[in-house]
Amino acid sequence: MSNRIVEYRRKELELESIKRISKFVDPKYGSFDYQDGKDEFDFTSKDRTWALEQTSYIARNLVNATEYEKAILKGKTAERRRVINGYFNERGDLLASFGDDMNGAREGVLKRILDKDEKCRKRLLIEPSFKTIDLIVTVPENPLFNDENSIVPLNSQIKNEKVVFNKIILLFVETIYVIDSRTGSYSFVRYNIADKS
Repeated sequence: MSNRIVEYRRKELELESIKRISKFVDPKYGSFDYQDGKDEFDFTSKDRTWALEQTSYIARNLVNATEYEKAILKGKTAERRRVINGYFNERGDLLASFGDDMNGAREGVLKRILDKDEKCRKRLLIEPSFKTIDLIVTVPENPLFNDENSIVPLNSQIKNEKVVFNKIILLFVETIYVIDSRTGSYSFVRYNIADKS
């Protein structure tokens, strides 16, 4: 049986994401208050003028792979065909599966950004004191975005959408892109979470 099952929990992703961007992007995020499970922005500055929202993008095929493995572990029948390009042994154990290609990942990330944009606009109507809203999009299982130009043309698509966010931080396995949503310009950070510096 494969030991690949990874379950991502909202709170763990939110806290790990802010920890990484506080270390590798801007330490100011580290002073934000975490609004765990409350019906408001995920993280807020002490004066409640700056908000940080977090969302995640996990490829549908990886979600299907996890569901397949959970069903097998419980002794249930699972459909192999739902795991596109999955590699199975004779017993039906899933040995490997793959997420999106780069275009599919860019489309999925953009959809998550637009979903959060709609929610944050509604939240601003309730709490207009927030003047700056940033967004982290965590992509925990896509190693393809590993150089400075991998994100193109997503940065231009974001600019054209006129979202409410000032910065959009795309957090990948070992890279971070910080996009100015007004101009589409971005900075690139390669990081190693094991780095203690």
